[in-house]
Amino acid sequence: MAGTESKGGGRRSRLVIGVVVFVLHCAIVAGAFTRSTDSALQTRAQTEFISTAQIIVQSETWDRVPAPDVQLQSVMLSERNLQQIQFAESIEDELAGVIGPASAPRLSRFQTADVAMYARRAHVRAGHPVTVVLIVNVLEDGQAGSVDVQRSSGISDADAAAVDYALELRWIPGTRNQQPLSMRVLLPVTLTTS
Repeated sequence: MAGTESKGGGRRSRLVIGVVVFVLHCAIVAGAFTRSTDSALQTRAQTEFISTAQIIVQSETWDRVPAPDVQLQSVMLSERNLQQIQFAESIEDELAGVIGPASAPRLSRFQTADVAMYARRAHVRAGHPVTVVLIVNVLEDGQAGSVDVQRSSGISDADAAAVDYALELRWIPGTRNQQPLSMRVLLPVTLTTS
């Protein structure tokens, strides 16, 4: 019932708008006609004016098309299968050549070492991460030279696994006077399994 009233109200409002537009157009045409009649009277010519109007009422659904139902299939991805993604044209080597007068060593974007593997080796339980803070000596070629434990986790197996993990990491060496140098950095390693 309420839907019929709103449809009827919508049609009435469109009809009212159409009538108002029609009246305004007639007023404009009448104004132009009056001016042309005044000039016609001056020249004593007769002018005839004919006006026709039509109000077109369209269905409310004329521009609606039903959309088909689409069912998407779920795709399961395993994070464990993704170890490393390397693009064919890596800009890391190019960026490594852009060095300032001095820079600290930083980890390379692409690593082959998986921290979860070292956490499993240390028998770290899922949901109970263990953190070890290490001091890593990064050599001029980006390899880890020596690794010392700065703050132990209290678990010797976890400390040893964190040291082994740090030895596998790839680095962009630090520089001084635009020359790569061996530098020491602090590296917190959190061993966790999923």
